[in-house]
Amino acid sequence: MLNVRSLRFRLAVWYFGTVAVICALAGTGYWFSIRSELNHALDQGLRYRLIGLREFLQDVEPGDVEAIASRLAGISQLGDLHQVFDADGRLIARSDGLARHGVLDRPPRGLGFEIRYGNGGTPGFPLRFAWQKVTIGAHTLTLGAADPQRKFEGVLGAFTTILLLSMPVVLIVATGCGLWLGRRALSPVARITEGARAITESN
Repeated sequence: MLNVRSLRFRLAVWYFGTVAVICALAGTGYWFSIRSELNHALDQGLRYRLIGLREFLQDVEPGDVEAIASRLAGISQLGDLHQVFDADGRLIARSDGLARHGVLDRPPRGLGFEIRYGNGGTPGFPLRFAWQKVTIGAHTLTLGAADPQRKFEGVLGAFTTILLLSMPVVLIVATGCGLWLGRRALSPVARITEGARAITESN
């Protein structure tokens, strides 16, 4: 004999599980998409800052590395986060903001004259970096510009909160819909079952 209640329950559980998986995949996809767009916005700003840093150094046309470091010392307290390495990988300049937070990120391996982006910083001060090799006078330098990722943490945090709060509501509604659909779908079976139970030897 068909157990209608058990089948209805299994349908509701299946519906709940399906909706939960779909919501989890969609929420994760949206979360990574938003984070990617926020990083892209940071990257655009870092790109222009690298260009400005390079032009700032080219205007001086220094003859040695010490002159480059001296030139950069004048802007190290302005709030921009930057690092500059020489061709041998030695740090020749670092902004006060990075020094204050103890940040000393190294350029990525295989860096060329194209701009490359990446994450860095410390656990308490996460950063988005843009790196590029440039030629200043007779020197090849590696420029690194950084921007705190915290400036967009509020947006991502708000989306995460909304996602976590809305998921239980969606799942509760989905479970209710699953039970209702299961009851509607199995109502003919329930009537047939009740009719079969009413059949006796005398009827």
